[in-house]
Amino acid sequence: MAYQSDRKTLKYLDPEILASAFMHCEERKVDKSGCISFESRKYEVGLTFIGCKVDVIFDPADISELTIEYEGHQPFKAQRTGYWRAECSQTQTARTFTESPGGFFKTTKCSRSEKPGA
Repeated sequence: MAYQSDRKTLKYLDPEILASAFMHCEERKVDKSGCISFESRKYEVGLTFIGCKVDVIFDPADISELTIEYEGHQPFKAQRTGYWRAECSQTQTARTFTESPGGFFKTTKCSRSEKPGA
């Protein structure tokens, strides 16, 4: 094979550098509670960033860990809150799901005052 006849030694990249080359980045605005929404889940970013647009760095194959970047600050890991919202356009209700120990979810239904087509 061609690479075996080459006298130069192979350089291997650090796995962290290689992994970072395939990370994705999306922008999110931090809400008034210091959280962002990502993939229908809430992540705590911090009150310092309320109203700011932050960069969310993630591996699309594993979104269990998000890194937040904002100019002038060190990158940090966002903490998942365990809350997320799923909205149903037909009934105009929002459900808030809370993850409980054991992986089960409790549901709270929040009705909206506006009805569809009104």
